[in-house]
Amino acid sequence: MSYLPVVVIGAGPAGLSIAYELQKFGIDYLVLEASNSVAKTFHDMTHQTTYGPWVNNLLRGTTWDVWGRFYRLLARTTRSEYAEYLEQYAQRLQLHIRLNSPVQSVAWADGAYRVQTAEGEYQAAAVVNCAGYFATPYTPTYPGSDTTRIQQIHTSTYRSPASVGKLIGDRGKVLIVGKKLSAGETLSELSAAGFETAISTRSTIEYWPDIWKETLRSPFILVDEWVRRRLDLGRPEHLKPKMRLKEHGGTIRNGQTRVFPEIQEIKENSVVFQDGSEETFDLIIYGTGYQGNFGHLAGLKLPSLTRGEAPSVRQLESTELPNLFFVGLIGGGSFRSEFLRGIREDAEKVGEVIQSRARFAPIPMSRPTGEASS
Repeated sequence: MSYLPVVVIGAGPAGLSIAYELQKFGIDYLVLEASNSVAKTFHDMTHQTTYGPWVNNLLRGTTWDVWGRFYRLLARTTRSEYAEYLEQYAQRLQLHIRLNSPVQSVAWADGAYRVQTAEGEYQAAAVVNCAGYFATPYTPTYPGSDTTRIQQIHTSTYRSPASVGKLIGDRGKVLIVGKKLSAGETLSELSAAGFETAISTRSTIEYWPDIWKETLRSPFILVDEWVRRRLDLGRPEHLKPKMRLKEHGGTIRNGQTRVFPEIQEIKENSVVFQDGSEETFDLIIYGTGYQGNFGHLAGLKLPSLTRGEAPSVRQLESTELPNLFFVGLIGGGSFRSEFLRGIREDAEKVGEVIQSRARFAPIPMSRPTGEASS
């Protein structure tokens, strides 16, 4: 068994940010990543996915040439650019990451954590869970969904219109379930590619402003969020995930994409909706979000997880076990915690807490003398 002061689970933006903070303070750590690359989530998202301006999404520790690629602080961040940025970030900082190392279980015994992987076990004084909310897709079940002949996938496995064409042909009929960003991105791509599209939602579809309007508002939005956090004014409306009218809602507005209410039943080749209407489809794509990735923490028997809830935290630390931190939780540290700009803030907080505890020995800053690095 190898000893590590801190084990970080997940090498997405949260895990990389934590690694930077710990490295800055000289605290030994190891990031365990289940996949074969950092930024796996960003590599797997749909091709046209974009995020807010770079000024919102750059991680602490970033250095950049003002004439280089990332000088466009108010330009939107594309999926491919951000994936490449995270890979370069990890390489430049020489972060300690072990790929292809899924965490199988975490246990608590004798005041320390035991983190089990296929390659072996680590003992750690602290664990930071950064496995994220994009590893466990949520797919609702409806009467008949397990016996229908209609193919069903989640947006997490959707890649492009070409991938859908391989499933149902180039002119298939697709129902998209959901009304937020992933549903909108998928809808716009498939409609543009010539597929017959429809969408099913529980409530009225809402839209974000056009990209250029959002870009101009970004500096003011950051100030508004700063004020809200300090005065505890609650989550602002602009953080609620929505489609974009111009990019995603065009075919809805012109009637090309039909809008249905929530699904009532899925038959062999058709879908029945809550208003009694019925329509045949070749494919259903669920843009219904994700659930937290906490299965590897089952051995800790945290009461909150046992009840099927999100982990109970106070200032990003578990209220149920010491030195167990969560970065990337919805509402973990503030209303920004699941967003990239909130993740970098929360990572800084966790790094400072661990560093303060390391000064007084509850969390040793390095491995015992003579133990080899893993």
